Amino acid sequence: MDFRRVRYFVHVADLRNMTRAAAVLGISQPALSRQMQLLEAELGTKLFHRHGHGVVLTANGALFLDRCAHLLNQFEDVRSLFQNRPGRSQITGAVGIGMPVPVIRMFADPFVARFSEAYPGISLRMAEGFSALLHEWLLSGSMDLAMLYGVRPSKVLIQEKLLAEDLFLMSAPDEPFARPHGRTYLREIGETPMILPHRPHVLRDLVDQCGMEPSSVIEVDALTLMVELASAGKGVTLLPIHAVDHLARGKIAATPLADKGMSWDVTLCYSSLRPLSEAAQETYRAVRAEVHRLVEDGRWIARLAAAGSTI
Repeated sequence: MDFRRVRYFVHVADLRNMTRAAAVLGISQPALSRQMQLLEAELGTKLFHRHGHGVVLTANGALFLDRCAHLLNQFEDVRSLFQNRPGRSQITGAVGIGMPVPVIRMFADPFVARFSEAYPGISLRMAEGFSALLHEWLLSGSMDLAMLYGVRPSKVLIQEKLLAEDLFLMSAPDEPFARPHGRTYLREIGETPMILPHRPHVLRDLVDQCGMEPSSVIEVDALTLMVELASAGKGVTLLPIHAVDHLARGKIAATPLADKGMSWDVTLCYSSLRPLSEAAQETYRAVRAEVHRLVEDGRWIARLAAAGSTI
């Protein structure tokens, strides 16, 4: 069996989209489709149901994913024996970490200062993006670690839930449903447009789950623009309280939501297909510790998760 095809299959299964998987893998979509067809022919079974928006695993596809994800993990464990050699007096290396825009704005400054002092031998590279992009960066190896919002279970992402954040309805202060000292239901926005990222995104899933059907959606994949449009009265959006720096100046109202389930989990993730280097493991622990510090100090308004898995 072609080991490369197995790796391709895991990426397609995790992203549920042939085009996105091809971009992550750095090959053309037709070439990836052909490799999946050859794999199905070799196995003698159909692995995917294909539809207009992507792919879903068949029962045999799910079974194969479970087996081959384990196989790839074992291979990477063996390879890492020759890449992460013990015995250095100082941990060195380069580590990339991605974060959503609201998180990185609050997190980066105190974390980088503390981390650089504790680990002078580790070169830290930080990048911001929406969760779907961060997910792809992890799979492609562009980033070693990422904080993600509302991640679904995955065979190829190791995930630790760090905390849960409540979402607020962000709007112009003069909107009738703007109640910074009260609560509002999402349905009360009536015909007001919602400003939301493109699918797939956890905000779109949460709006769906609460049974809300916006009269219209302005799709925006930039946090700054989402906030600017909401503060200008062009629509409303959903964000955690720390995501907006206009609150003190009265340019935007943050109204607590009465709808159940309007919160998201923040998870710290890495790819199980690429074992973490010693430097990345130390960075993982440092990120977790900084999150706890920010919440306990009251600078990050959120609920810490119960103690999760450790590396």
